[in-house]
Amino acid sequence: MSIRKMALLVMGMSFSHMAWAAPTLMVGKVTGKAGTEAVLPISFDPGGSKVTAAQFSLVLPPELSGDSISLGETGNQAGKIVTAKQVGQKWNVIIMGMNQTPMVAGVLANATLKISSSAKPGKLAVKIEKPIFSDGAGESVAAGSSKVGSIKVTSSAP
Repeated sequence: MSIRKMALLVMGMSFSHMAWAAPTLMVGKVTGKAGTEAVLPISFDPGGSKVTAAQFSLVLPPELSGDSISLGETGNQAGKIVTAKQVGQKWNVIIMGMNQTPMVAGVLANATLKISSSAKPGKLAVKIEKPIFSDGAGESVAAGSSKVGSIKVTSSAP
């Protein structure tokens, strides 16, 4: 095989991988004091897919509870709405719209979490479980791996 053919083969494999990258969600990392609230960004990367809706659960440690969730820049630009309900230590989130506008990479939502006044200093991991994505036709889009985030508790609030 000539060098030119091999180079074309490698380039073709690289581009096909980029086109088929799966969408992912990434939880941010922030700092907060016990007894206060912290706003945790949830970022989205479509991975080349035309994702128009997302559903996932935020798994919260016992020291955290959900307060509110709002759309980030990405969700707002795509004309989406967000709804969430906490069941035990899982905060189930749905982001959707009455449109077929794909969501681009960026901050999809911001979760405001209450940090228990009894939380000890240290990192509290917040992970995403069971992400589900769909496209404008309502077809499922396979999800990539999600990234765990955290809230670093520094001390008690005064």
